[in-house]
Amino acid sequence: MAIGETQVVFGGAGLLGDALVRRLLKEGSNKVTIFDIYPPKDDLLSDPRILFIRGNVESLDFDSIIKIMGDAQTLFYKVGSLGDPSISSDADKSWDYLSINALSFWKLLPVIANTNVNTIVVDSSITAVSDLSYDSPISELKRIGTPTNFYGLSKAILEDICLFEEHKSKLRIRIIRYPRVYSSTQNSFLVKFATNIYNGEPIKIFGNPDKLIDLIHIEDATETAIRCMQYRGKESVFHASYNETLTLTAIAHLMCKKARRPRHQIIHSDNGVAPREPKNASLNSVISQRALQVDYVYSLEKILDEVLENAGIT
Repeated sequence: MAIGETQVVFGGAGLLGDALVRRLLKEGSNKVTIFDIYPPKDDLLSDPRILFIRGNVESLDFDSIIKIMGDAQTLFYKVGSLGDPSISSDADKSWDYLSINALSFWKLLPVIANTNVNTIVVDSSITAVSDLSYDSPISELKRIGTPTNFYGLSKAILEDICLFEEHKSKLRIRIIRYPRVYSSTQNSFLVKFATNIYNGEPIKIFGNPDKLIDLIHIEDATETAIRCMQYRGKESVFHASYNETLTLTAIAHLMCKKARRPRHQIIHSDNGVAPREPKNASLNSVISQRALQVDYVYSLEKILDEVLENAGIT
């Protein structure tokens, strides 16, 4: 899968951005421009194929955007204010979500018309379409409902901007809705579960213990982005999902079983911060997997196996 050409990754120093940049280089990209407020890791900075431009997406002007784009043919928009459940429903902090995740992307589009970019791949989220009333896996065909927080609202607006722009221009814009992305470098709830098992401490589940959880491994999330970059069909919205979900409680029990500690204590608590999400927050990816011809390396169980192994539980 030789990539060639030149790509620009907005947010290329973040978790998903870093993984994507490394994959692009591995597949033979000639040049990758990383635009981010933070620098990438040292090994990427020293790679001659990497051009790093530091900046804040909210403060870009026409000339700056033209410089960043250069001769690139593909833009990945992976910059964003993350969906921290402790602040994503706080009206006083909502502007960061709306400005960075959506409106700053809108500002780029008129300028991109003056560049060589023909394909844009945009990171969205399950939260853009998973309103509280929804009780079944979400199809790629589902459009915006009532987002559960300001993070979800920002992603819903981002999707609307993408679809509007694609209909009125010649740009190919691909939207990827991600569920929770697992990476071994991130301190997720899975890592906390495994750490508690290893230390012999109870697993604590906050919020709704019967909430369905959808997960994707970062390698498969990156594979989806690469496939969207190469896709030339008519679909615009894609889901990165295994079509496998378990409740929070079922995940905790399965991890205990895999660790050969089936009687490990699991505690449900109403205290603590839990994301404001519907019970069934899961993505159906049948259309996406068929259109992109993607074969995922991981599965939900393989993710749990990796989490336990990394915690020293075999």
